[in-house]
Amino acid sequence: MSVEQVRLSNVSKVFTVGRPPAPLHALGPVDLELRRGEFFAVVGPSGCGKSTLLELIAGLTPATEGTIAFEGRPIVGEAPDGIGVVFQDDASLPWLNVADNVAFGLRRARSRPRGARRAGAQRAEARSASPTSRRATRRSSPAGCASASASRARW
Repeated sequence: MSVEQVRLSNVSKVFTVGRPPAPLHALGPVDLELRRGEFFAVVGPSGCGKSTLLELIAGLTPATEGTIAFEGRPIVGEAPDGIGVVFQDDASLPWLNVADNVAFGLRRARSRPRGARRAGAQRAEARSASPTSRRATRRSSPAGCASASASRARW
């Protein structure tokens, strides 16, 4: 029997938009169970709630209603250990190189010792495998920018 990885129970997301404020029903209610090792894809037209669903699972935005759990623990406030996030758009700081972009995110994660943060940045820079990784990311390859963004989100 496979282990339950993610569970959404009666999850909905409603945003308040406009003037006067009005509700915008973005998602739900959704019931979903993903088991360890399953492949899962979210497919649909623009504006149907795909990104909202993934943001809810990652803990980047709270559900209006319902509960979300990762490995049996509620997702509340921040992404739990074991969930990585890669944004749709390049989230690197263009004036920093790959290692400094990653180190920026690591500095925000104060629970890691300074040496571990620098080592993580150096590993990410090495993984980018780009001869331009020491350049500012605005001059780096798209792969270098993506590597910096993904690594910064991971740490």
